[in-house]
Amino acid sequence: MDQFLREELDYYIQSKHSVLVVEAKQADLTRGFTQLAAELIALDSWVEAEDLILYGAVTTVFGNLGVFIVLRG
Repeated sequence: MDQFLREELDYYIQSKHSVLVVEAKQADLTRGFTQLAAELIALDSWVEAEDLILYGAVTTVFGNLGVFIVLRG
């Protein structure tokens, strides 16, 4: 996505007008949120569609949803 962001997305699901990125972390939701925010910002600059809505979520390996983000382009 970006020359400075070399992480791979844990989960990436795309439809016609939206993308969902899910970041799975052991238990560190703060680190997961930071990583997810950076991924969504990089993805927003990489994707050329103007009407695309980016959704992001951070979850633990136990399935606890910690953070949900919506970024509109």
